[in-house]
Amino acid sequence: MITPGKKMSAIRTERMGYCRRNSKASYLLNSYKFLCLALVFTCFSANIFAQGEICADAEELCPANGISYPATTNASPAEPGNNYGCLATQPNPAWFYIEMEVGGFINIALSNTSNVDIDFALWGPFPSLSTAISNCGSLTTPADCSYSPSSTETVNIPTSTAGQVYLLLITNFSNQPTSISGIATGTGVASCDGACLAEGGTINTSPLTTCEDNPVLSLPPMNAS
Repeated sequence: MITPGKKMSAIRTERMGYCRRNSKASYLLNSYKFLCLALVFTCFSANIFAQGEICADAEELCPANGISYPATTNASPAEPGNNYGCLATQPNPAWFYIEMEVGGFINIALSNTSNVDIDFALWGPFPSLSTAISNCGSLTTPADCSYSPSSTETVNIPTSTAGQVYLLLITNFSNQPTSISGIATGTGVASCDGACLAEGGTINTSPLTTCEDNPVLSLPPMNAS
């Protein structure tokens, strides 16, 4: 038989245990929510801030659609081995490639939101993206280059034919936070495909990335073994 005093003590003990269980469950739930949000934020940030920090990881640049990206700071300088021409230093590098879709020349006017010093170097033309990337680490004299203290630069892509590729390095000399943007003019047009055309089936990779020399993938039927 439970006396009133013992009963009240048992109730208090039970309530305390219930509170501790609820508190623990609430803590675990909040921790799980925080972890999920952190993972989402990390993935989202990676998509926003991704740029090629080394030549071999050059990202496609589509100047016809406008250029805009946040410049890196406190990053390692561009890798050795390339001839950087006028660029005595190459801090906070961002590598891009430009593939000509329509022959002609392209001028890209670069600027940045903080009006700080940015620079660039351009190599090419190369007959294909794979050839351009294979030259990373041994690039010769740039086709165009600027190491001026200005906050604006103009990249001059000379008259080229469709299919030719250029490598572009843009550096944040100032090492200050800023967003770099650009506007293209000229008679030429750069490719903005950035994806492969899949024919004949499906592939379990999404999204498909640039196919370099062969823009069409011949895939087996869906049920092929």
